Amino acid sequence: FPSHDRKKIIIWNGRAQPWHKGHDNMVQIGKQTLAEVGAEAVYIMIVKGTGTRENIEENPLNERQQIELISSIYKDDPQVIVSSAVLKSSFLKDVVDNLYNSGFKIVGWLAGEDRIDSYMAPLRRFSPALYSKDHDFSPIEKDENGNAKIKFIQTPRVMSGTKARNLATTLDFDDWIAEVAPLNINKDAIKNYGAVS
Repeated sequence: FPSHDRKKIIIWNGRAQPWHKGHDNMVQIGKQTLAEVGAEAVYIMIVKGTGTRENIEENPLNERQQIELISSIYKDDPQVIVSSAVLKSSFLKDVVDNLYNSGFKIVGWLAGEDRIDSYMAPLRRFSPALYSKDHDFSPIEKDENGNAKIKFIQTPRVMSGTKARNLATTLDFDDWIAEVAPLNINKDAIKNYGAVS
């Protein structure tokens, strides 16, 4: 594909242990911003948690379960794409390589206020020209002033993963789903949430 034909996306990246209504709220904000930034979809990338296998309390789902759960929630939504590859980290190199391998260009980034600065610093150092020496396109473009052509979309914190995990130990499953999961999820997603408890 020529570079300009590549699908433009808004990204979300994080651990999501488990995916909850706060994450879904971010995705809905992203979907409302698609037209503004000229994107076609929100692209969800799961990041491998540190010590995922050792700390089951903080990481109740393995990577396959995370992707299955999130994919089942958005399976009928053409504006949401879930990456089948898990990022080793949130470092920009891992994010960019995933986008490159998927053939996407990033034009928007969903993030809480506390994360935006940590994402912007490496973006300032990123060189699309240098990246393009080893690749046939760069998933990140910059303007003439050297600023990444990415809109950071600040999102409110609706729920935390810690709260979602703690509620799993105190509520029965149906009440927990009502409290934690996005609204109106399908039967497959409800079944996949069963892996959390």
